[in-house]
Amino acid sequence: TTVGDTAEADAVLHGTAAELYLGLWNRGDEISVAGREDVLDQWRSQVQVRWR
Repeated sequence: TTVGDTAEADAVLHGTAAELYLGLWNRGDEISVAGREDVLDQWRSQVQVRWR
């Protein structure tokens, strides 16, 4: 539980569950972004999900 004020999100990602899942694995470009699009660009350039 968070007590107090909450900040607005810098970016909100939209898509189907499959699109979001694939997008977070840097597969596919179907995700749409509301807000700062550079947040998704930063994720894609700096995060590499691996199995191990």
